Amino acid sequence: LTVEREVGFNTTVEVGYVGRVGLFLERERDINQLPTGTLYKTENRGINADVLRPYKGFAIIALGEMAARSEYNRLQLEVRRRYSHGFGYGFTYTFSKSLDNGSGRRERPFDSYNDKSYWGPSGFDTRHMVAINAIYDVPFLRGRNDLAGKLLGGWLVTAVTQFQTGTPVSVGTSDDFAGIGRSDAVPWNVSGETKLSRGERKFSTSPADSNFWFRTKNPDGSAIFTAPASGTWANQTKNSLPFYNVGWQNWNL
Repeated sequence: LTVEREVGFNTTVEVGYVGRVGLFLERERDINQLPTGTLYKTENRGINADVLRPYKGFAIIALGEMAARSEYNRLQLEVRRRYSHGFGYGFTYTFSKSLDNGSGRRERPFDSYNDKSYWGPSGFDTRHMVAINAIYDVPFLRGRNDLAGKLLGGWLVTAVTQFQTGTPVSVGTSDDFAGIGRSDAVPWNVSGETKLSRGERKFSTSPADSNFWFRTKNPDGSAIFTAPASGTWANQTKNSLPFYNVGWQNWNL
């Protein structure tokens, strides 16, 4: 749905909404996964996990399946001035949100028997994006036929600049806390407010400094991120933390 209106000065403003649902998207699933907690049962301690799997003697069997789903919503704003009298520009802003349970063909849910914990922001989810472009005919010495006009006149300046926020962040390790016989990256439990204000966020150059991009300890000193108990899953779902990675800017002139 898009609404566009001319506001004078060769300029138009456009506001639009885009909504999209993706069905039967490609991803993987381990059809040889052990049920949660299997390796932490007393009778199974020390046993080769491959002996306990549904397809005995085999390790992970990654099945490609068309089973993922996605939802995308976007609000877009565009202001553009048609090139006229030596000047033109464009400005676009996009506020969007993308959710799914499989952002790529090689992604696998944490638990192959229950993908509800794998619904969350897409790995490529970028909430804010701004792009600016401009073109300008420099009037200095334009139209002169002497040497100065030939060398210094008739120049054109163009610029394209893009700003966008980062993609979502999860905190975890590749330990088999759930006891399923697989060591994919799985999230840890989260207990506390992880978001730092813009003034508190700092880049870290080594483990020895005190700079953090997000909060790791509660006011009482307790750790915000803790490993799940043996045989369980974390309370954190896919990319569920309320902070995103560092964004970027790109300037061209």
